Amino acid sequence: MCSWPDKTGLVSKDNFTTMLPILHATTAKLPHVHSLWGAIIMHPKMVTKGQPTLLHEFWDTVVEKDLLSVTEGSSITRRAALLVFELILNRIPGPQIQLFLSRKFFNLFFAAFCNSANQQHNSAAHLAADALERFLQAHPDARVPTV
Repeated sequence: MCSWPDKTGLVSKDNFTTMLPILHATTAKLPHVHSLWGAIIMHPKMVTKGQPTLLHEFWDTVVEKDLLSVTEGSSITRRAALLVFELILNRIPGPQIQLFLSRKFFNLFFAAFCNSANQQHNSAAHLAADALERFLQAHPDARVPTV
Protein backbone atom coordinates (compact mmCIF):
# COMPACT_ATOMS: atom_id res chain seq x y z
CA MET A 1 0.00 0.00 0.00
CA CYS A 2 1.19 3.50 -0.83
CA SER A 3 0.96 6.31 1.69
CA TRP A 4 1.64 10.03 1.60
CA PRO A 5 4.89 11.00 3.36
CA ASP A 6 3.43 13.24 6.07
CA LYS A 7 0.34 13.91 8.15
CA THR A 8 -0.49 17.35 6.67
CA GLY A 9 -2.41 15.84 3.79
CA LEU A 10 -1.86 15.95 0.07
CA VAL A 11 -2.61 19.66 -0.34
CA SER A 12 0.01 21.48 1.70
CA LYS A 13 2.87 23.82 0.86
CA ASP A 14 5.40 21.24 1.99
CA ASN A 15 4.09 18.64 -0.47
CA PHE A 16 4.07 20.70 -3.67
CA THR A 17 7.69 19.89 -4.49
CA THR A 18 7.06 16.21 -3.70
CA MET A 19 4.18 16.23 -6.21
CA LEU A 20 6.29 17.52 -9.13
CA PRO A 21 7.23 14.12 -10.64
CA ILE A 22 3.60 12.99 -10.45
CA LEU A 23 2.29 16.19 -12.01
CA HIS A 24 4.94 16.04 -14.74
CA ALA A 25 3.84 12.51 -15.59
CA THR A 26 0.26 13.74 -16.08
CA THR A 27 1.30 16.16 -18.84
CA ALA A 28 1.32 13.14 -21.17
CA LYS A 29 -2.50 13.53 -21.21
CA LEU A 30 -2.28 16.82 -23.11
CA PRO A 31 -4.18 18.43 -24.80
CA HIS A 32 -6.39 17.62 -21.81
CA VAL A 33 -5.41 18.38 -18.25
CA HIS A 34 -5.31 15.32 -16.02
CA SER A 35 -8.01 15.35 -13.34
CA LEU A 36 -5.35 15.41 -10.61
CA TRP A 37 -4.63 19.09 -11.43
CA GLY A 38 -8.31 19.97 -11.00
CA ALA A 39 -8.57 17.99 -7.76
CA ILE A 40 -5.63 19.90 -6.29
CA ILE A 41 -6.71 23.33 -7.56
CA MET A 42 -10.32 22.87 -6.44
CA HIS A 43 -9.35 21.56 -2.99
CA PRO A 44 -11.01 23.68 -0.27
CA LYS A 45 -7.65 24.44 1.39
CA MET A 46 -6.36 26.21 -1.74
CA VAL A 47 -8.53 29.31 -1.27
CA THR A 48 -9.59 30.29 2.24
CA LYS A 49 -11.61 33.35 3.16
CA GLY A 50 -11.40 34.55 -0.44
CA GLN A 51 -7.59 34.53 -0.39
CA PRO A 52 -5.78 32.11 -2.71
CA THR A 53 -2.66 31.98 -0.50
CA LEU A 54 -2.04 28.23 -0.81
CA LEU A 55 -3.12 28.25 -4.46
CA HIS A 56 -0.55 30.97 -5.15
CA GLU A 57 2.13 28.88 -3.39
CA PHE A 58 1.14 25.97 -5.64
CA TRP A 59 1.35 28.20 -8.73
CA ASP A 60 4.72 29.58 -7.71
CA THR A 61 6.26 26.19 -6.87
CA VAL A 62 4.77 24.03 -9.59
CA VAL A 63 4.14 26.38 -12.50
CA GLU A 64 6.56 29.29 -12.16
CA LYS A 65 9.58 27.43 -10.80
CA ASP A 66 9.04 24.16 -12.63
CA LEU A 67 6.75 24.13 -15.68
CA LEU A 68 7.96 27.54 -16.85
CA SER A 69 11.58 26.99 -15.88
CA VAL A 70 13.92 28.21 -18.60
CA THR A 71 16.19 25.18 -18.27
CA GLU A 72 13.52 22.50 -17.77
CA GLY A 73 10.52 23.96 -19.57
CA SER A 74 9.47 22.20 -22.75
CA SER A 75 6.69 22.98 -25.15
CA ILE A 76 4.59 20.37 -23.32
CA THR A 77 5.15 21.87 -19.88
CA ARG A 78 4.56 25.41 -21.17
CA ARG A 79 1.28 24.26 -22.71
CA ALA A 80 0.40 22.60 -19.41
CA ALA A 81 1.05 25.94 -17.68
CA LEU A 82 -1.50 27.65 -19.95
CA LEU A 83 -4.09 24.96 -19.24
CA VAL A 84 -3.46 25.06 -15.49
CA PHE A 85 -3.91 28.84 -15.55
CA GLU A 86 -7.31 28.29 -17.13
CA LEU A 87 -8.27 25.98 -14.25
CA ILE A 88 -7.09 28.58 -11.75
CA LEU A 89 -9.29 31.24 -13.38
CA ASN A 90 -12.29 29.19 -12.28
CA ARG A 91 -11.11 29.30 -8.68
CA ILE A 92 -9.91 32.80 -7.85
CA PRO A 93 -11.67 36.06 -7.01
CA GLY A 94 -11.27 38.74 -9.71
CA PRO A 95 -8.73 41.03 -8.05
CA GLN A 96 -6.45 38.07 -7.27
CA ILE A 97 -5.65 37.40 -10.94
CA GLN A 98 -2.59 39.63 -10.71
CA LEU A 99 -0.95 37.12 -8.36
CA PHE A 100 -0.84 34.64 -11.21
CA LEU A 101 0.12 36.92 -14.10
CA SER A 102 3.85 37.01 -13.57
CA ARG A 103 6.13 38.47 -16.23
CA LYS A 104 7.31 34.95 -17.13
CA PHE A 105 3.77 33.61 -17.58
CA PHE A 106 2.51 36.73 -19.36
CA ASN A 107 5.47 36.60 -21.80
CA LEU A 108 4.69 32.95 -22.57
CA PHE A 109 1.01 33.73 -23.08
CA PHE A 110 1.64 36.79 -25.24
CA ALA A 111 4.30 35.11 -27.42
CA ALA A 112 2.08 32.07 -27.98
CA PHE A 113 -1.00 34.16 -28.68
CA CYS A 114 0.70 36.45 -31.21
CA ASN A 115 2.52 33.77 -33.18
CA SER A 116 0.35 31.22 -34.95
CA ALA A 117 3.44 29.07 -35.59
CA ASN A 118 4.05 28.76 -31.85
CA GLN A 119 3.24 25.28 -30.51
CA GLN A 120 1.15 26.76 -27.70
CA HIS A 121 -0.79 29.13 -29.98
CA ASN A 122 -4.08 27.20 -29.89
CA SER A 123 -4.01 26.95 -26.10
CA ALA A 124 -3.23 30.66 -25.75
CA ALA A 125 -5.89 31.65 -28.29
CA HIS A 126 -8.50 29.57 -26.46
CA LEU A 127 -7.43 31.06 -23.14
CA ALA A 128 -7.75 34.61 -24.50
CA ALA A 129 -10.92 34.15 -26.53
CA ASP A 130 -12.85 32.02 -24.10
CA ALA A 131 -11.63 31.52 -20.54
CA LEU A 132 -10.03 34.91 -19.92
CA GLU A 133 -12.90 36.76 -21.58
CA ARG A 134 -15.45 34.87 -19.44
CA PHE A 135 -13.39 35.58 -16.32
CA LEU A 136 -13.22 39.31 -17.04
CA GLN A 137 -16.96 39.49 -17.72
CA ALA A 138 -17.67 37.72 -14.43
CA HIS A 139 -15.13 39.84 -12.54
CA PRO A 140 -15.25 43.45 -13.78
CA ASP A 141 -13.02 44.39 -10.81
CA ALA A 142 -10.14 42.28 -12.17
CA ARG A 143 -7.19 44.15 -13.59
CA VAL A 144 -5.19 42.51 -16.35
CA PRO A 145 -2.06 44.08 -17.85
CA THR A 146 -2.41 45.42 -21.35
CA VAL A 147 0.27 45.67 -23.97
